[in-house]
Amino acid sequence: MPFSAFYDGKEFLIEKYALAVLPAMGLTEFDKSDNDKESVLMAGLSIEQDGFSPLPNVEKELSDINSV
Repeated sequence: MPFSAFYDGKEFLIEKYALAVLPAMGLTEFDKSDNDKESVLMAGLSIEQDGFSPLPNVEKELSDINSV
């Protein structure tokens, strides 16, 4: 769940508390021999849509993430 979802109407949870993400190591599969080609859906608001302003640098950030 994104940290931005934790909003109480006045401030975000991250403004009150130190938060961290720790993935469950036991649920992570490190052997990629069977999964050489994986697909990921990446999206960002790069143009104005339904009254929402475009986010700056979305296209470059998605391109940078995809190149890793």
